[in-house]
Amino acid sequence: MARGFNLPYKASNPRTVRGAKKRGWYVIDVPLIQDPKLSWLGLCIWADGSLKGHYVNSFHLRQFAFEQGGDAVAFKMKWC
Repeated sequence: MARGFNLPYKASNPRTVRGAKKRGWYVIDVPLIQDPKLSWLGLCIWADGSLKGHYVNSFHLRQFAFEQGGDAVAFKMKWC
């Protein structure tokens, strides 16, 4: 579970993808990564540096949840 560490903390942000679904965040299912040069950690690092809002992820569920719709669209267009 990673969050945008460059953003200020808000107590109302969820800690899990399940909590994000309950709050109406935008959830993206990530397919299996076929590129051997790319990893889940690489996706998290890209999200930390490129997105404007908060996000949470779950490697086990293969899902990212984004607070802002624009961040979800940018992630989907880049990686899915």
